[in-house]
Amino acid sequence: MVFIDLENAYDVVARQLIWDSLEGRGLHGKYVDIIKDTYDRTETGVRAPVGDTNFFPVEVGLHQWSTLSPFLLVVVLDELSKLIQETVPWCVLFVDDIVLIVETKQCLNVRVEEWRVALEGKGLRISQSKTEYLHCDFSGVADDDDT
Repeated sequence: MVFIDLENAYDVVARQLIWDSLEGRGLHGKYVDIIKDTYDRTETGVRAPVGDTNFFPVEVGLHQWSTLSPFLLVVVLDELSKLIQETVPWCVLFVDDIVLIVETKQCLNVRVEEWRVALEGKGLRISQSKTEYLHCDFSGVADDDDT
């Protein structure tokens, strides 16, 4: 089992990837337009002890603290992974965390690599420092070669 954490997932998701993922999941027209409107002409500034910056446009990423952002990120991840998903749900998506469960270490490494390629192809990265592996032996039979 591996618990994958994504690096700065909210900050780096391309807006076009969001729109394409929503449309790929069957959401069209007015709903996508309404969500796009919330991202149109977004700006931010930085407040520091020495003063505030001028406002500048934000053209990538999800809105911080928006209740819609976790949903949008999961839709993006689900759409990115639909080609590598298996029929049995051994993959759990929870906002910017992914849990993969497989039978062997070799299979696990293959699955993690599939995810890495799929994510990096769209500008997302796996956090190596926050990704954790967990070995569970429910059979009671130890297999040292596969640990």
